[in-house]
Amino acid sequence: MTPSSEYPNMAKQAEQPDPVVEELTTIKKLLVCMLMRSGASQGDIGKALGIDQSNVSRMLRNGKATPGKSKPRRGK
Repeated sequence: MTPSSEYPNMAKQAEQPDPVVEELTTIKKLLVCMLMRSGASQGDIGKALGIDQSNVSRMLRNGKATPGKSKPRRGK
């Protein structure tokens, strides 16, 4: 028996993303945006969400989260 014949629904599940996971991912993106707007650092956001700062940076850089207007840099 092959794994697909033992578990016919397994292949279908792998093709379709879980709606709960998609919703949680969307919530995480919204939290990143809210925290950036409130002035939190990427490191603080990462700690709050349990992810590394580099992942927060990557989300922002790749446009997966749009922080909107950020605070101006110090000295500018």
